[in-house]
Parts: sequence; structure tokens; C-alpha cells
Amino acid sequence: MTDPPSPLLTIRDIIEATGGSLIRGRLEQAVRGVSTDTRTLEAENLFIPLTGPNFNGHAFLTEAVSLGAAAFLTEKRHRGDVPAFTEKIAWIEVVDTLRALGDIAHGRRKKANCRVIAVTGSAGKTTTKEMTAAICSLNRKVLKTEGNFNNLVGLPLTLLKLQEEIDLAILELGTNAPGEIERLARLAAPDVGVLTNIGPAHLEGLGTVAAVREEKGMLFAVMDQRGTAILNLDDPEIDLLRKRWQGNRLSFSLSAPADVTAENIRPVETWKTSFILNIQGTKEEIVLSVPGRHNIYNALAAAAAATAVGCEPSLIGQGLHAFRTVTGRMEIEFLPGGAHLIHDAYNANPLSVAEALKTLVELSGDSRRIVVFGDMLELGDHSAAYHEEIGRQIGASKIYALFLKGDLARITAKAAESAGLDRNHIFLFDGKGTAIPALREVVSNGDWVLLKGSRKMHLDDLIPDIRRFGG
Repeated sequence: MTDPPSPLLTIRDIIEATGGSLIRGRLEQAVRGVSTDTRTLEAENLFIPLTGPNFNGHAFLTEAVSLGAAAFLTEKRHRGDVPAFTEKIAWIEVVDTLRALGDIAHGRRKKANCRVIAVTGSAGKTTTKEMTAAICSLNRKVLKTEGNFNNLVGLPLTLLKLQEEIDLAILELGTNAPGEIERLARLAAPDVGVLTNIGPAHLEGLGTVAAVREEKGMLFAVMDQRGTAILNLDDPEIDLLRKRWQGNRLSFSLSAPADVTAENIRPVETWKTSFILNIQGTKEEIVLSVPGRHNIYNALAAAAAATAVGCEPSLIGQGLHAFRTVTGRMEIEFLPGGAHLIHDAYNANPLSVAEALKTLVELSGDSRRIVVFGDMLELGDHSAAYHEEIGRQIGASKIYALFLKGDLARITAKAAESAGLDRNHIFLFDGKGTAIPALREVVSNGDWVLLKGSRKMHLDDLIPDIRRFGG
């Protein structure tokens, strides 16, 4: 849906939400929307300059005013960075502008007459969020997280788009450090909490999988037995959180009795997946536009979330039929030369890489498999061990050729070779200049090529050239 116009906020609203001090301006003055970036600032916005170790948004106050900002917040410690404006522009001072941004958004959430679904997990949260939105938007006005706006900046900016006509907000919560999910969940105040799975992701900031479980589990802790928890019965790490939760719940599973399950799963034409969706005894035949067992799990989580907010099984079936894949997540293309490209390089952690390899094997059948793999980032002290394990999985997947990029490429290569991959079919590259010529030599008619790696490895830079293979 097209973004609605930003709601009006008064200076009084902002001060009440943040506990800030009015340095200049009138309490009755209104602003329309909030901006933290002068590149996207619109006239009448409240400008909130964020700060960090390597940036200070207070340096852009003059630009914000020149672009038509109606008011701005500043931090007390940066009062000396505030220019002497001749314009009669409202000025509010707070202790922490990032916290103030969240507090203003939470104030908007409390006033909004809508329900909120919050989705988190180590993998699949974006696809689950999009599937849930595809269902629920069929019969109600939905606001959803766009792109990667799932952090302490993006979530508040999403909440600040809440308008009276919005019936449901579907929000993604991400984290790479302790305490973030708790803060995000308190801002969102969800009615429904979805936890897709728990695995080794963002270990650089979180340390261990157990710490990931506790961090993600803060979604349910903040909900405090209120609302409905959506629980994956097939994830052993979630089992402890399930036992703690005493409130309403809906479960999903592919292997155990649950509220939402899937039966008769099979691949169908053009890399789609067919299955029978069973929601508490009511069955719907589904053809999902994306392949992979992990996407069945995402669909079950979305179906459970939609059920929790009152969607009928038939509507859920329609929404899952209508869902289309998210850019960079299991996008499949037929190349001019007869090969197939799987673009799944939006992000990567050990859990998502393992699922991508399984899907590659399922789709390729007896055809040759080629993997282009970039390092999995943010794994901290565990990085080498996880790359070694992924190398073994690659080798065991009967890959024909492996192209590697990143500081840990040699570790992955050695493990893949030890698991049976011919060392002459392993190539290390550092960019398009080295990757594309070698790939062009290897890829031929009928091959399946998987691109998988963390976003900062920029594997998507290879796609325009790969799309011309054989053309």
C-alpha cells in the first residue's frame, strides 16, 4: 500500500512523550512527521539529529531548517553545536535523541486504534512478515515494516506512520546486541508475537545461541502473558520459551501435532511448492511461489499470526497464493544460456545457508550445482568454526564448483575439499573482475547457481553480469 501522510504531532505531544524541555516555540505548534536524515526530510517535519561514535546529526541542523523543518530536537550535551537561528523554529532539548525518537513513536502507538503483530527470529522474519502482510492486507488496512527498518531507528519511523485508518501493523524486530528486542518490543507493544526460529546469528554482539534465545525471547517477556504467542514446535531452542509462556498461544510444526501444520508437501511447476495447509482442522490447498522447506515454516508462522488476528483459513489461503518472493531471498531466474540462478544473498547465517543448500539440492536434481558464497558476518569468535561447518555441508551437497569471497574463504574451501569437493573446482575471488570470467568459464546449460552470503559481501553486484551469461 502507498504510505499514508504522516500524522500531526504537537510540541506538547513530543514533550509529554520524551520528557524534554522546550527551549523555544509554542506547545500548540504542530509538526507533520519525523525525519532523522536531511536527505529524506520533508517540509513541516520534526528533525531529530541522531549521534554515534562516528557521526553527529547536529551538524545538519542548518540544512534541516533550510529544507523546511518545523522543529528540531537536540541533546543537552550538544547544545554548543546548535546554530543561532533567526527563524522562529521550535526547539526541544532531550538527554538522548535516539531514545526520544522511540518515545515519540511509542506515544503514537498508544494512541493508535490498531492491533500489532511483531515478528522476530534468526532467519525468515522478513519473509514471514511479508507473507502475513499479503494475507491480512486482503481485508484490512495494513502498515508493515519496509526494507530493513527493523532496528531502533527504523521501527520508530514505521510506528510514526500509524494513521487512524490503519487496522493492523506488522512489524519486524531485528537485533545484533543485547537489550534491543526488549526496547523494540516495548515500543511496538504487540498484540501478537511471532518467533520464527533461533540459531547462530549476530553472535559477534550476542555471544552464544543461548544468548540469542534469551534476546529473541524478550519479545514474549515484554508481552508478559498478554496477547498471543506464535510458537515453532520444531525448534528445540524455542522449547524453553514455550514452557515459560502461560498466555494464549498458537503453534506451528511440520513434525508434531500443532494448531497450524502442512501436509502433502511437493514441488510443482516453475519452482513453486504445493501443500495442504491445516489450520485447526480446516484445510486449504496452497501453491507457494517460493521453494524450500524453510519457506513452508515461514508460511505456517504467517498463517498462525493471521489466525490470531481473526483471518479465516480461506483468506489465509488466498494471501499465501498471492505472496511473491522478497528481493534477494530465494529469487530464481532462468538465464539466457540455459542455467538457473538462485539469488539468496540478502543476508546469511549458518541456519539460512544450510536451508539454501538443501533447497539447491532439491531444485537441481541431477544437474550440476555451483555455489557462490560470501562470508557470513557478525559471528564473532565462532566465525571460523561455522565457516568450516558450512564448508563441510557444501562438500557433502555434491557441488560441482565453489566460488568464495571473504576473509574466511580459505577455511570454507579447505573444509569443502575435505568433504569431497575437487580442489580444482574451488575458486577464490575478491570482486566482479575475478569472479565473472571464472564463472563464465564454468557455468553451462542446465546448471544451478546459488548466490549466498551476508549483504555486506555485495554478491548482488555479480547479478547483472551473470544475467548475461549465454545471452
